[in-house]
Amino acid sequence: MVRSRMLNALALAPLATIALTACEPAAGPAPSPEIVAVEPVAQPLGRPQVLEDSATVYRCANGERLRVDYRRDETALIEYRGEIKLLTLAPAASGARYVGAGQQWWTKGDVEGVLDRLEPDQAMATGEGTLCRVASARPAQAVGESSTLESPP
Repeated sequence: MVRSRMLNALALAPLATIALTACEPAAGPAPSPEIVAVEPVAQPLGRPQVLEDSATVYRCANGERLRVDYRRDETALIEYRGEIKLLTLAPAASGARYVGAGQQWWTKGDVEGVLDRLEPDQAMATGEGTLCRVASARPAQAVGESSTLESPP
C-alpha cells in the first residue's frame, strides 16, 4: 500500500512540475501591444439640426423673426438672429417650455410665446423676455434668407 502511494506520487510529480512551470512568468520582456491609430467617426444623433419648411414663423416685439420647428421627440429647433439651437421640453406650470443653449422658449397657446435668455445657473429665466407672435400660416422661409418679414395682409 505504501509502495502504491509512492508510485502514484512519482507518476504525478512530472505533471505537477509542468503545471507549476506554466504559472511562472515567461523569460524576457513581454511583447508590447501594437498601437493602431483610429479616426473617430462622427455620427449625428437623431435628426440633423436643420429647420423644416413647415417650421412656424414668429414675429417678435423687437421686430426680429423667430422660426421654430417643433419635433416629435419633445424638442424644438429654433432659429433666431441667424443661429440655430436645439431646446428640450422642460416642466412648466402652463403652456410648453423649451430650454437649452442659453435660451428659454415658452409658449402659451398656438399663437404666441416668449423668448428669453437662460443663464447657466438658472433653471427658469427670470427676465421679461421678448414676446413673439405667429406671423402667418404661410410656409417658413429657408434658413439664410432675408430675416425681414412682410406684414400679413
